[in-house]
Formats: sequence, structure tokens, C-alpha cells
Amino acid sequence: MLYVYAITAVIALVCHELISLAIRRFGWQKENFRKEKIPYVHGLYIVSYGAIGAILGIYTRYGSHDAQLYLIALLGFGILGFIDDIFGSRNVGGFRGHFKKLLLEGKLTTGAAKALGGGIIAVYLAYQASGGRIWMWALDTIVIALAANTINLLDLRPGRAIFMFFVGMAAAVIMAWGSLSAPVAVAVIASAAIVVAYYDRRGLAMLGDVGSNTLGAVLGLTLALDAPVIGKLAAAAVFIVINLFSERRSISELIEHNPVLTRIDSKLGVR
Repeated sequence: MLYVYAITAVIALVCHELISLAIRRFGWQKENFRKEKIPYVHGLYIVSYGAIGAILGIYTRYGSHDAQLYLIALLGFGILGFIDDIFGSRNVGGFRGHFKKLLLEGKLTTGAAKALGGGIIAVYLAYQASGGRIWMWALDTIVIALAANTINLLDLRPGRAIFMFFVGMAAAVIMAWGSLSAPVAVAVIASAAIVVAYYDRRGLAMLGDVGSNTLGAVLGLTLALDAPVIGKLAAAAVFIVINLFSERRSISELIEHNPVLTRIDSKLGVR
């Protein structure tokens, strides 16, 4: 079994170097809110390390069939987010904006493609998590899809998205009484997120949609697999409220006009 971990470590190092090389080679940098040029797809590290962790979760003695679902979530939502990062335009925002373009103008934006693709993946993951029970399938689909979009919406300032990911994951672990369906995969994903958070909080790199979309999907899948029904309903309600609010007002403005939220936000990263 030791050789499996050795090979995994080598693969992880190769992936790390390839991602670092690609960021430099293709100039994947943009201005942050302080007008500084920084890499904007650091979430690729989370996707790559998380995928390796999910594979370990499938094939090691501590493995679980559910780790396959994490692998699908990581690659599926990660690729969709990456496409939006590289080819997307920020001239259109929100579900309403993207689908207005699609329905009224016949233009498929990368944001709409991400929403549609993420919805399809969420339906599949929810089916597997729910065992095909119709009402639970519908609830799990909502939780996974909206969790991905919620974490995505919060990724407007350093530290916010990863902080909320860990708050959500902590709640999921507590509701599951510490018994997770795919502990190896979750542990590796969380570890990768902690490392990336070092750069994200300091404004040295951005998660990008590839990171926030993926972390949200992981959070949603964990809730779908391990949270009780009341927990899923509560999570779905929170995600729905945040998504509806974001269609009408700015989440950043809400935070900046609320002293308590501003104080918490100021501790999450550079401002």
C-alpha cells in the first residue's frame, strides 16, 4: 500500500508543477479589487489535488464508493468553472442576465453553460446520493446546484468564499456526527483549500470560478450525502435566499452596510 501513496505524491507534484507552468505560460492573471495583477485560477490546485484525493478514496482500504461522486463533482464543476474563467465575460451577471441572453438573443454565454452543465451534473449526483427517491432527489439537486452558485457569488473579496465553504462543511460534519461518506476525499479537498486560502486571503491569487464553483459543489454534495433532511432543508433555504438576494442587490454592498458583517468580513482577508 505504501507504493500507492508514493505514486500519488509524485502525481500530485507533477500536477502542481504543470498548473504553475500553465499559469505563467498562458498569463492567467488579472487585476484584483486593488488593481494588482495576480493569478486568477488558483482553484485549479484544489481540483487537481481533490481529484487525487477522491481517487485515493476510491481505491484505498479507507475508500468509499461515494468518493466517485466527489471525483465527478470536482472534474465536472471544475471544468465548467475553468471555461468560464478563461472564456467568460463579466458584462453579464446573475442567472437572470445569462438566461435573458440565451432566451431573448439566442446567445449561450459561458455563465449560462456553467449553470446548465452544473445543473445536469447536480441532477446526476443527487440521484446517486438520494437513491432515486423523487422528493429527496429534487431536494439534493437544489442543495448541490445552489451551493455551487452560492460559494461562487461570495468570491468577490479575498477569503470570503473559502471561509463560507468551511463554515458550511463544519455544519455538514456536525450534522453527520463526524461520520462522512467519503472521508479521504473530503480531507484532501479541505487540505488543498487551506493551502490555497493562504494566497487567497492575502490577495496574492484568486480562486476563480474553477475554485469557487468546485468548492460549492463539494459542499453541496457533502450535505446531500451526509446531512439529515432537516439540515438539507435549512441549507436549501439559505442558498435560495442568498441567490434571490444577489439577483436584486449586491452582496458586497450588504456586507459593507452592516457593521457586524463588515467586522467579520474584515477578518477574512485583505481589504
